[in-house]
Amino acid sequence: MVQDTKLGLYAGLVIGNQDEMPTWNEGDEFEAARLAALSAVNQ
Repeated sequence: MVQDTKLGLYAGLVIGNQDEMPTWNEGDEFEAARLAALSAVNQ
């Protein structure tokens, strides 16, 4: 469990310290859920 936590922390640090936001690959299987969530937030 400690190793999983360290991996999550490291991944979050690396992603969080990037200059640009992460993006989805076009046509990704989760794209529809992401777009739905974004539209719900923007309403």
